[in-house]
Amino acid sequence: MGTEPVLLVAIQFNLLLYGLRSLKEDILATTDKNLTIFSIDYDLLDQKVFWTDLGAESIQWLSMDTKKTGTVVKGIKSDCIAVDWIGRNLYWTDGTAGQILAIPLTAVWRGKPEYTVVLDDGLNQPRSLALDPLNGLMYWSEKVGGESRIEQAGMDGGNRKVLIEQGLGWPTSIVLDQLSWKMFWSDDKFHCIGSANLDGTGVSMLQLTQIKSPFSVAVLEDEVFWSETKTRTVQRMQKLTGKNRAILIKRFEQPYGLKVMHEVLQPRSSNPCLDTGCSHLCLLSPRSKGSCRCPVGLLLADDSVSCVPVKESAFLFLALPTVITQIYLKNLEALLEQTTLPEHRTLPFTSVNQLASVDYLVQEKALYLSELESGDIRLLRLKESGKLSWRKILSVAGTVINLAVDWLSGNIYWIDSENPHIHVVSSKGQYSTVMFSENLHRPTCVALHPPTMVMCFVDLRPQGDGGHGSSIDCAFMDGSRRKVLWQKSQVPVGLTFSDSGTRVYWADTGRGLIESIQQDGSRYRVDRRGIWGLNLFAYGQGMLFWTTVDDAQITKVWYSEAERSENRWFEVDQKIVDLKVYSKLRQQGSHSCSNDNGGCSHICLPKPGGQTCKCPSRYYLADTNRCIEAVRCSAPSQACEDGRTCISPEQVCDGRADCLDASDEMSCTSPDKTHSTPTPEKLEAAKRVTPKITLHPQASEPQEATSRGPEGMTHPVRKTLIPPVPGRESKTSETKERGKPVQSKDSQRTKQLPCSSDFCNGRGICTMEGELRKCSCLVENNGEVCEEAARGPALSYITLGSTIGLSVVLVALGAFVCFRKDRKLKRNTTASARTLASHKEDDQEGENLMNTETFVNEAYDEQALLTSVQTD
Repeated sequence: MGTEPVLLVAIQFNLLLYGLRSLKEDILATTDKNLTIFSIDYDLLDQKVFWTDLGAESIQWLSMDTKKTGTVVKGIKSDCIAVDWIGRNLYWTDGTAGQILAIPLTAVWRGKPEYTVVLDDGLNQPRSLALDPLNGLMYWSEKVGGESRIEQAGMDGGNRKVLIEQGLGWPTSIVLDQLSWKMFWSDDKFHCIGSANLDGTGVSMLQLTQIKSPFSVAVLEDEVFWSETKTRTVQRMQKLTGKNRAILIKRFEQPYGLKVMHEVLQPRSSNPCLDTGCSHLCLLSPRSKGSCRCPVGLLLADDSVSCVPVKESAFLFLALPTVITQIYLKNLEALLEQTTLPEHRTLPFTSVNQLASVDYLVQEKALYLSELESGDIRLLRLKESGKLSWRKILSVAGTVINLAVDWLSGNIYWIDSENPHIHVVSSKGQYSTVMFSENLHRPTCVALHPPTMVMCFVDLRPQGDGGHGSSIDCAFMDGSRRKVLWQKSQVPVGLTFSDSGTRVYWADTGRGLIESIQQDGSRYRVDRRGIWGLNLFAYGQGMLFWTTVDDAQITKVWYSEAERSENRWFEVDQKIVDLKVYSKLRQQGSHSCSNDNGGCSHICLPKPGGQTCKCPSRYYLADTNRCIEAVRCSAPSQACEDGRTCISPEQVCDGRADCLDASDEMSCTSPDKTHSTPTPEKLEAAKRVTPKITLHPQASEPQEATSRGPEGMTHPVRKTLIPPVPGRESKTSETKERGKPVQSKDSQRTKQLPCSSDFCNGRGICTMEGELRKCSCLVENNGEVCEEAARGPALSYITLGSTIGLSVVLVALGAFVCFRKDRKLKRNTTASARTLASHKEDDQEGENLMNTETFVNEAYDEQALLTSVQTD
């Protein structure tokens, strides 16, 4: 370039060079004629020119030596660009988003943004921008509430302050003049060129009739240059007096961006960023130091130089009544006590009245939430475009007071306010079932650890109930192997697993304690004590979080590393309804339901070593994986519990198992009916009758009443099933060994079921094939037990069928009387032996229970509850 200063001008779609001494014009480049070059700047070190075009939403570059071109970034809106020739970054303003951003000068667009947001907090409509890399400062103009102002900050976004906020119209461009320690700007509203000292003092306006609509301004020595959009000219004049005005360039096309290119305007200096070791970006600061920054989507790691994906970094969710606040744990490190929220992001909801519970899938950016005064579970997807996508997953009676999502399968576990049950619904909300309903008083909280396939939940109980308080129970995520983990807390809240899943944490608001215990029930400890006003609790990334509300209703969020005693806090000016910690690294792993729904047709629930397929209501499990819709029965018939067959009201509690799952003989309490509790032998016999069917009795689920459907059909009538309990083992002739039923000789006699025409509903002949009963139906009937009428019955066979049926009944009655007498005699002779066996098995069961986690806890006396904090 030599020593001659050159004017770089953007005229419509052309880049023009104008020698300020030789007055020679030269077209540097011609871009697409459909484009309009709006803002320009240059870098003498790499001999590059940068420009932005609003239509293309990109920033381009051109090599002045080779004339090669390239793209720095796409998908952005830039009002003004500025080159940092020392820190080697390119800055720009986005007035629409209210941001100042930066990207390395060497960046090449590869489909992924590499820029960082320098400043966006409280920024409204930034327009013009000028950099002072020698001092690490930047200056910009913005419009706030109809008034303009000029501000200053460090080039890393710190130390922000307002310099000029009065006497401004609409500054369209700012330039710094280091020689005179002044700044100049073009004002399109007041039709003038303004100036002031770099500290904002000494504001003056230079107005001429020839200044109509100044767009861009540049300064060199004693002269100021500007582009006029109305007269389509580039002019110059004395920068302080306005004298010696002259038109340098006049074109048919409009001029926009304007810069003076010369070595004195980009003096060389050492780059402090070379010594920082930043992995991505380094921004200059007023202290002549470099500050490491990360591109959008990455977060600065603990070493302050490396960038990691934001979605892999842990953060805290504060669920306020109508807002979700996200605070990265990294931003909490430097805080001690403050009355305002730390650096955070907010997600307000316009269609939510008051949140009740939330959970979040980090990788899918899926937020699940429930509301007070509503029975809906809703899904909010946070799309990359910034748009929100709402979908209703499920509607239930009452309010969903707590929910937890299995991040590996998408299943949602929830508790509602109407029933003391714990439910689960498939990921898209199509199928739901009850996980737990027995032995629950008031469940309030459920926690999951999908990698280990374990769930725990809190059941609040009245104090003094048998000497135990509220219960914390755990089970596999299919509901099996339920056990009591802890029973000595008053009001447990915030039940949470450690990251590895080996330890469970919670807070007891009744006693002001934060407690934890190993998942096997050992190594209980008190992590914090004496917390007054304790309200909510969460654990994650080795940190404890809890909230308190004092008498003045001031809410504080406390946090501390679990192994340290130092507690920090910040205030929140709203009520907090939920508190959770998340990170992408934590939500990883796999289990048996992660892929293809585990092969299940409806609901797949994981457990160690496999999975359990479950069916929603009005379906039954036809095999290990497949659910089939239950039969519909014509009134007054009703369906068996498994939904496979229909029976008449007379067959309920008649002393015979007419249903394949024997559900017609369960809970029979009428004195004139024979009480018959289903035994494993009956279920096994049912399996042998239909070898392709796996029975699915769900004794623990609340059952549905009969509901009449279309065309006089009824849905299955479900009776509440009462599972065998120790007090009833004498009736079922069962004992337990390590949780498995052992059949006595007396119970095995149920295999020898009487064969009579009653078994065939009086419509066929019952015959024995080995130990199985089968029906030979009359011509006018068919079905496994002759329950269906055939078309076109032959009247000639009716009389014969009745005669044969009556004969068979008489023979069967005689055989049945003999059978009952023989059974009574054997029962008397075996009673004492069975009693001794029962005592022996009870002793064995007691020994086994003493080795379970429930009894391990009993080793901790009340004094142990108040022990000092221990380490694992």
